[in-house]
Amino acid sequence: DRSSLPVAEGRRLVSYVGRLDRQKGVGWLVASAPLWLERLPNCDLLLVGSGPDRQELEQQVGRQGTGGRIHFAGWRSDVPEILAASELLVLPSRWEGMPNVVLEAMASRLPVVASDVQGVRELLGQAADRQTVRHGDSNALAEKIVALVSDDHLAAQLGRQNRERAEKEFTFDRVVGGYQDLWESLAG
Repeated sequence: DRSSLPVAEGRRLVSYVGRLDRQKGVGWLVASAPLWLERLPNCDLLLVGSGPDRQELEQQVGRQGTGGRIHFAGWRSDVPEILAASELLVLPSRWEGMPNVVLEAMASRLPVVASDVQGVRELLGQAADRQTVRHGDSNALAEKIVALVSDDHLAAQLGRQNRERAEKEFTFDRVVGGYQDLWESLAG
């Protein structure tokens, strides 16, 4: 049910989910949005989250004239539903640890376009090259977004690979077992 989202019915969504602050690189995402929005006329960018940069980001959107295509949803508790309504997740972070939202997107069978920063490549595994870009490379970001939104087969293929990896490598038991092995090795 997309009725609670600030997006017109029938629009395709590229979604960002996270804090609106410098670390997450949302300013770069907003600045590069015209490069891919003009090539995807039926697609909008949904920014889900809150943070100290929201007002500045809203002003940036207003200055570049993309306000009708970039929507601020604020903090939401229904992230799985938003991901289900999205074509892909984009995560333009400057740095990360192990971004849970990428794992949530993988579990939702979504492709991801993310900055190639620590943690992201480890989550995406062998499919990382097809879903990551160097932070700040706006043309590469636009190309990956356009490719995935324009090619349903490619998006579905990467979404399946992401889901299979999440199910295989990141189950609760597997993660707990990994921590147990680590603690045992440190204890000697």
